[in-house]
Amino acid sequence: MIRMILIDGAHGGGLVLRMSLALSILLNQAFTIRNIRASRSKPGLQAQHLAAVRLAAAYAKAHVTPIERGSMELTFTPGREREHHLEAAIPTGGSSMLAFQPLLAPFFLEPGRKRAILIGGTDVPRAPSPDYVRDVISPLLSMHGRMDVRVQRRGYLPAGGGRVEITMESQYTPVDATAHPPMEATCDEKLIMEGIILRATADARLASRSVLERLERYARMKAAEHGVTLSQQVQYVQAASPGGGMTIILQHSQGRLGESHAFIPHQPVERIARHVFTRLEEQFTLGCRVDVHAADMLLAFLPFLGGRLCSLATAHYRAGLYVLNQFLPGRVRVETREARDQQIICAHIPREERVQPSLHAKRS
Repeated sequence: MIRMILIDGAHGGGLVLRMSLALSILLNQAFTIRNIRASRSKPGLQAQHLAAVRLAAAYAKAHVTPIERGSMELTFTPGREREHHLEAAIPTGGSSMLAFQPLLAPFFLEPGRKRAILIGGTDVPRAPSPDYVRDVISPLLSMHGRMDVRVQRRGYLPAGGGRVEITMESQYTPVDATAHPPMEATCDEKLIMEGIILRATADARLASRSVLERLERYARMKAAEHGVTLSQQVQYVQAASPGGGMTIILQHSQGRLGESHAFIPHQPVERIARHVFTRLEEQFTLGCRVDVHAADMLLAFLPFLGGRLCSLATAHYRAGLYVLNQFLPGRVRVETREARDQQIICAHIPREERVQPSLHAKRS
């Protein structure tokens, strides 16, 4: 009889589903999730979440109970084989990177060369951009493999239509701790800022408003304020909808802090950039090695790499910890502390208590 994990989706939004899919695949553990996104204004599965489930199911050759837009419950039972050439299309401007997120950890931690074509939104609200995944997440995990993220076409709301190709060659093997040191991402480091990176694109119809030129001037001002150099790539493109997006990265002595943000109609790009810089500078001042978005994504890696992962106490991070504890009860140690009127949460799994991804365990 198959053991079934029960997940209460009311503990959060789409992250609860995405994290459950990732751990289910890596641990070869079936799960049922109920009350999917119950607290959201549009509860249940939306187009982006449907795409995530179907993409994960295609990769893991999983059995999934029938689902449709608005479904509040599903059961996911992963298979033991993998499909390494994938394609998914979101029929709206939904985020292609969020649809891919359940496969981020499996792509790095399971053997083989993989390729995914994702069609949908590339720069959309409340979602990482492909630039963020390529320039922030991939370097953090470079010892475990090389992920290539190529944007072949940008997609903005409402039409989407962007196209991203992700290829991955995993180098991870569950060998001794010397070869694979545990994760160490704390929030009490004395960091030195070393540079600012700006990645931004906009539909050519916005060129008359000089949105990218204004954004670049603002980023240069911030770089001068911090006494560092700016590395920028900005470009007007042809897209189905007249939108745009930015990814801002603070390079520091222990890594990178980054954040993506889509352009907002009728809001100056300088105001959006100021908001992003403020959030990143706050985390830099606290000494956080990784930003809150990276911490959310890296939680799925923690059981397999071990170590310590600290983040500001966001609702997403708490939801991710809930899912981890459902799949691996009692394995994660959690500590909280106050710093500069902020609450920091640290999740810790000792290196000797790391687990092997199921495909590696099968081979050993």
